[in-house]
Amino acid sequence: MEQKPQNGVKKNNLNTKPPIILVKMGVYDKNKKINVKKIVENGKSSIIMKIFVAALLLGILLLIITSILTPKPLVYYFDKNTITTNEQAILKVGVSNPFGQTSRNVIVEVAPEDAKSISVTQPRREIEVLDNFRELSFVINPIKEILPGNYVIRISLTKNNQKFVEKTAITIE
Repeated sequence: MEQKPQNGVKKNNLNTKPPIILVKMGVYDKNKKINVKKIVENGKSSIIMKIFVAALLLGILLLIITSILTPKPLVYYFDKNTITTNEQAILKVGVSNPFGQTSRNVIVEVAPEDAKSISVTQPRREIEVLDNFRELSFVINPIKEILPGNYVIRISLTKNNQKFVEKTAITIE
């Protein structure tokens, strides 16, 4: 028993598979090509493309500016970056809250990578409440039998369950 053909395909009541119909997608056809020159020359597409590129460049510029202007949560400097084996250096570590949130139980640790050559007095400090900015001082002591060279010191800050780590070096002559 046959039914009326729909869209040029005959249907029957038998349990047979329907015919496979191949559909060509314009973008994937080998004989189809996208004419970029024509799209760019078209006035509306060209304006839209220019607006998109301008918005993209503006977004990148805003990201760069905010990363430069946002204060870092951890800053540091030495009073003397080059010392002899008989001298001490003071490492000043500044801890800040860039977004004004009050932080509790902030931990600052200063540790030399080579603990046999350099010691740090009070290497771990805890700040109970940090509102805006606090500066801590750490005394760096070379151990007597140290060789001249650069020695790396690791500074870590833990606040609001986030850890920030910076490394710096001191020169021993």
